[in-house]
Amino acid sequence: LPPAIGGLLKLTSLSVIDNKISVLPPEMAKLLNLRKLRISYNDFTKLTPVIGQLSKLESLKADNNRISHLIPEIGKLIHLKKLWLHKNNLMQLPPVIGQLVSCK
Repeated sequence: LPPAIGGLLKLTSLSVIDNKISVLPPEMAKLLNLRKLRISYNDFTKLTPVIGQLSKLESLKADNNRISHLIPEIGKLIHLKKLWLHKNNLMQLPPVIGQLVSCK
């Protein structure tokens, strides 16, 4: 994703399914209105810390990647209602996953 993505300040939903993306750029931290993020079927091995700055995120689809562990920043997504992580390489979930009390 290009750094210019950070300029889309009113963006509420972003879908980049089935690409060769392996990292989210730090400029995504400016997407304060983002509620839905779909990054399935890419080349992620981990989620980058910028994910924790997407404070309004309600839905995160990160299935069908190669994610081997979740970073602690995932616990900052207190508005997250839906989280898809199937078909990754996860062996365990971190304790911060318990902070996602809105998840169904």
